[in-house]
Amino acid sequence: QLLSNVRESAMVGVNYSFLYRLHVSDLVCTNHKMINSMPCV
Repeated sequence: QLLSNVRESAMVGVNYSFLYRLHVSDLVCTNHKMINSMPCV
């Protein structure tokens, strides 16, 4: 039971860091657009 809990929290951690990275790159992209008036790739 403990092992499945650990695995579950590890998956949540991975998903969270992935979403966080997406969010950060999204913010950077938006700033880039505003500064350079260029479309995001």
